Amino acid sequence: MKPEEIRALGRLGVQAFSGTVSHIEKAHIGLASLSFKAAPAGGVPLRAAHDVIARSTYRAVRGLGKLAGSAVAEMAPSTAGSTHPPLGSSGRSSHVQAALNAAIGDRLSAEDNPLAIRMALRAGGRDLPVDRTTLRGLVDKPSCKLAVFMHGFGETDDSWRLGSAQDGQTYGTRLAADFGYADLYVRYNSGRHVSENGRDLAMLLSEVVTAWPWPVDEVLLIGHSMGGLVVRSACHYGQEGAADWVRLVRHVFLLGSPNLGAPLARWTHHTARAAAKRKDTLPFAPLLTTRSAGVDDLRFGYLLDEDWEGCDAGSCGQDHRHDVPLLATANHYTVSACVTRTPSSPLGEVVGDLLVQPASAHGRRRRRQHIPFEIEHRHEFGGRHHFHLLNDAGIYEAMRSRLGTPA
Repeated sequence: MKPEEIRALGRLGVQAFSGTVSHIEKAHIGLASLSFKAAPAGGVPLRAAHDVIARSTYRAVRGLGKLAGSAVAEMAPSTAGSTHPPLGSSGRSSHVQAALNAAIGDRLSAEDNPLAIRMALRAGGRDLPVDRTTLRGLVDKPSCKLAVFMHGFGETDDSWRLGSAQDGQTYGTRLAADFGYADLYVRYNSGRHVSENGRDLAMLLSEVVTAWPWPVDEVLLIGHSMGGLVVRSACHYGQEGAADWVRLVRHVFLLGSPNLGAPLARWTHHTARAAAKRKDTLPFAPLLTTRSAGVDDLRFGYLLDEDWEGCDAGSCGQDHRHDVPLLATANHYTVSACVTRTPSSPLGEVVGDLLVQPASAHGRRRRRQHIPFEIEHRHEFGGRHHFHLLNDAGIYEAMRSRLGTPA
């Protein structure tokens, strides 16, 4: 880790420690007040003494924790040289950073924290500059077709290699071998709003297409889970800005994307609101209500700034999602998984892949909620969970059949 990342991690640890102590203090005082209310009137002096001692103790604990954490954070750079690789350069640290950004990435980005993930092309565990020389080195032979992969919430660019240890095959390597695509992988901060990441992806694709060493004839976009929402958002903002790459998009694959929202995100929101309304659980409510903007967008599948602007996500449970037209020049394919063997079974429709229901993945729920994906472009797979969608031979065969005859 770089020195600035160590210092930032230390400060973050201090904030987390202080916040946890404060939550415990609120719970302690709250539960104690319930006990003193049931006590006789003579217990008033005892309650006052208790509150003074308790608050002083918690204040001291927070102060000591802050002092110790700050000291460790400032001493760490002396033992970590600037030549050390950044956080996220290895598989394990990359997943830790992705999880941290999924939880509080919007805050880290707003503070320009060194721990915040910046959207970038990735290869070999590092961010890549978008220039002709670097892009030429990504492929073994010239290619005029780009396949761009967008991971899901809390994932990384390495997530696409899930299950590839045995044969080394991924969607990217298969697309390169069968159709000559150059596979490109993007990492992003999934704790930010989908629309913010969509805008960044639109700009990144413009830079890549402009700097690509050969004339680009075709762009294929593949998004898993939240990545599919970011892809659709980027297409909207790219089209709005008349970006050249938009007219090159021929195929869009959305793998388990919550196009109409994810029930787990909605459940978390409702649980937090219910907890906040109860006095006896109020001290613990902040633990539930501290959610990133990305999580809030997953409730209903938000793609645009207008979906969330002017709405307090912590108190509003209404769906403000706007309809976003699909690209007229591209085929859109929706893929869903289901843990039951029969995807169309009643149980399969409810549990889906454990995170996203088939109805949401295919953009169909009730008469009012409908995204015009072609019915013949839907694929449903049984006996698979959400993360099987990242690398599965059967799913690739379905993708391959849509792309035509291999070269």
